[in-house]
Amino acid sequence: MIEIIFFGRGGQGAVTSSQILAKISIFSEKYSDVFSFPSFGAERRGAPVEAYCRISGQKIWKRSQVEKAHIGMVLDASTLGASASARFHNNAKILINTPTEDATLKTIRERFFSEISPIEFVAADLVSIAKEIHLINRENHPIINTSILGLLAHANLGLTLEDIRAGLENHFGKSPRTDLNFEAARLAHERSHRLEFA
Repeated sequence: MIEIIFFGRGGQGAVTSSQILAKISIFSEKYSDVFSFPSFGAERRGAPVEAYCRISGQKIWKRSQVEKAHIGMVLDASTLGASASARFHNNAKILINTPTEDATLKTIRERFFSEISPIEFVAADLVSIAKEIHLINRENHPIINTSILGLLAHANLGLTLEDIRAGLENHFGKSPRTDLNFEAARLAHERSHRLEFA
């Protein structure tokens, strides 16, 4: 069983991303059971939000929140907090929305994940991608929750970009807007930067 935590803020779509990941996993036919659910603090726009996803080739019986994950999906690094290391296994993968320079990733590792070894980051500047292709919401904010899914193809889960497309189309239906969301995911995959710390 693979356990995943999404970190974001209210309005960024972390919960929706978790739901779509569950669908991607099922449509890939590589996993037979999935479980996705949110955890809210103060339910307001901008408040920290966590969402969880479990994917497995066997029946999932565990229904509690994910205490220690194998993969982190970070829409907003400012939601991590000083105890982020305690939330992950060694050899974790962190898929993160951030500028992709090595120095930035080293700072994030030192600040939030210093106790995890080894750890691998897969980063993409999702905000820049969303602005570039005009993937914005009604409030003129960049949409990044679908583009972060493009980083999944680097997470050794056996999930491909076509699996991601199938999950998006199932969730949103086939439309030009869905195509735009998939393009954001494709660009995130293409422009991602990987950095591993031993």
